[in-house]
Amino acid sequence: MSRQGEIATQLSFGHSWRTISSCPMPEPPVHPCEVHPERKAWAEMKCQMIKKEAFADCHDLVSSIVSPILYCIFLEYLNTD
Repeated sequence: MSRQGEIATQLSFGHSWRTISSCPMPEPPVHPCEVHPERKAWAEMKCQMIKKEAFADCHDLVSSIVSPILYCIFLEYLNTD
């Protein structure tokens, strides 16, 4: 929620708290999956290991709000090694 009590995006929320009115609105961040689409197949393959038996004890403990596979894929897109 913005300082004015409105529902806001991350950018507009942060910008609503600026103290200098001449400060320009920042550019929206670019999602790493859009920057590096060539990493998709590798990220998906690597992250499938989360579903394997070795991690079976953890499957019930992992939050259902954010898919661990999707989070892993996102992190793999960020990985530049």
